Amino acid sequence: MSQLFDDPMPILGQLTHLKLWVLPSLCGWTIEKGAMPVLKELEIRYCRNLKKLEGLNNVTSLRELILTNMKEEFSAEVKKSLHKYAVTTENNWKVEPPWVRLNCSRKQGVCRGEVLSCVRPS
Repeated sequence: MSQLFDDPMPILGQLTHLKLWVLPSLCGWTIEKGAMPVLKELEIRYCRNLKKLEGLNNVTSLRELILTNMKEEFSAEVKKSLHKYAVTTENNWKVEPPWVRLNCSRKQGVCRGEVLSCVRPS
């Protein structure tokens, strides 16, 4: 469950770079049209349970997507949804940093975690 008390979209909507690192509870992310109008770079690293990223094609300002140690199925689906101006870099590190093991020590299984939804600020 999220510990957020205030709507983060007024801040998230202004970001040009966003890094999602080691979020083992994140299962899905939906980006609505106009929610992140200036995002240029997105990096997703070690979010092993992230299965769906919907609406990435709504982020027409995106120029670079970096995927590090993400599941092949996820990477393939995300790359299909990108517009033609975005460049994708995939990193598959053989040795995991120790901080990943600390955060991912729970048993991996069906994700019952968080779903992030980014909506256009009103």
